[in-house]
Amino acid sequence: MPNANASGPIKNGSLTNSKMRKEAAELIGQVDYAGIWRGAGTIAKSDTMRIDNQGKTSGGAANLQIQVGSGTIAHVQVSAACDGLSGGQADAVANTTRQALQDSVNSGNRYDVTC
Repeated sequence: MPNANASGPIKNGSLTNSKMRKEAAELIGQVDYAGIWRGAGTIAKSDTMRIDNQGKTSGGAANLQIQVGSGTIAHVQVSAACDGLSGGQADAVANTTRQALQDSVNSGNRYDVTC
């Protein structure tokens, strides 16, 4: 089972308000397992924010961020060990990643999802 743990404040993170948190929650619902691993690009967007896959880190982790303008309001890295899964395991990673994104929005911390 995947786990998500806070790993400190988002570097250069931006503050959020209740409207932004609600909008982020709607976008987070669009994140799926394939989007986590497809490579760099926008996963979901609205008029004022977007969820970007920033590509993989040097360690192979997926690097996901919710951006508002040039600011970051959520940051989650998903371990390379979570890649290549299917069925219920892939669903569990997607669910944990969505929850980590929401927790990141709410707390201002970066989260790491591990498998």
